[in-house]
Amino acid sequence: MALGLYAINTPKNKKSINISETMNKFYKVLHIVLCILCISIIAFILFKYSPFLSVLAIPFGLLLGKLFYAILKFIFSFVEVIFKIIFEAKNTIDEQYNKEISKSLKLTPKGINELNKLKAFKAFIKDFGNFADKYPEEIILWDRYLSYAQVFGLTKDIMKTGYSKLIKNSSFQIDDINNITFDNIEIL
Repeated sequence: MALGLYAINTPKNKKSINISETMNKFYKVLHIVLCILCISIIAFILFKYSPFLSVLAIPFGLLLGKLFYAILKFIFSFVEVIFKIIFEAKNTIDEQYNKEISKSLKLTPKGINELNKLKAFKAFIKDFGNFADKYPEEIILWDRYLSYAQVFGLTKDIMKTGYSKLIKNSSFQIDDINNITFDNIEIL
């Protein structure tokens, strides 16, 4: 993990799959399609190959189609139960894994140190942007840290202090800025 804040990586919280609703909708549509398909196939077979039963093709097709549909429905309901068992087992394993990971999650000493440095750096940027008088050395340094201020969401507050006006109305030359050394400036 970034900055070594945690001893182990945390998995994203996984939501349990609600398989019952999804499978019920799927199987309702599947059952309707299978019923219509079975009835039409058996009615077609009876009508095509039994001319003397052509009058009875639709009623026999309905009866045999419903019987065939009941058999298929039993098979699919058995498959549905197997899928439900598999998905529920997977959800149970995921939930137990997430519980164990959350119990073992602890901040390391290095992570605490890095977190404190990050908070101190944010406070430094906020304080540095609030100075009323800015010198060329500070402007160069601030240009370096302005992107970090944006990460912390401090740029609007900093710009209100007059930083942008100072840059527009500066009386020093760009050569003066380039010749400044950072020997006396301490950077974190």
